[in-house]
Amino acid sequence: HAAIEAHLDAYDLRETVEHESENYFASIEQVMVRQAQGQPVLYYTWTPFWLSSVLVPDEDVVWLTVPGETTATNLVDGQNLGFDINQIEILASPEFLAENPTVARFFEVAKVPIGDVNRQNQRMRNGENTPQDIRHHAETWVADNQGVFDDWLAEARSAR
Repeated sequence: HAAIEAHLDAYDLRETVEHESENYFASIEQVMVRQAQGQPVLYYTWTPFWLSSVLVPDEDVVWLTVPGETTATNLVDGQNLGFDINQIEILASPEFLAENPTVARFFEVAKVPIGDVNRQNQRMRNGENTPQDIRHHAETWVADNQGVFDDWLAEARSAR
C-alpha cells in the first residue's frame, strides 16, 4: 500500500489513477471484468498468484516499470518494477542438507516455471484445494514434465 501511494505521488498519477485499496480481491474481480470488456486496467499483483494465469503477463497485460535501477527491485532482465522482489526458496537445516546431499542437490536444481505455479494456484482458487487435489496437481505436473523431472533426479543422484 505504501509503495503504491508513493508511486502515485512520485509519477504524478493522482489525476488519472484511482487507488482502490479497501478490498484487493474485490478490486481484482473488477479488473478482470474491465479487461474482458476491453477497458484499460492498472493493478498490482505478485507471483506466484492465480491472477497471472487469468491475466497472463506479456499476453494480456504487461509489467510496468519505473525509472532508475536499484538492486532490490530489478528483474533478471534489468527492469525496475518499483517493488522489492521476493524469492521463493526451499529452506532446510544445514545438518539435514549435509546428511542428504542428494536431496540438497535436488532442491538446487528443481525449478518449476512460475506460469505452472500460477496455473496450479488458479486450480486451487477454482475449488481444487484439498490435500488430495494438490497432490494430484503435483503428480500431473510431474507426468506432464517427466523428462525435466527425470533430469532433476539424475542431477541430484550425481551428488551422492
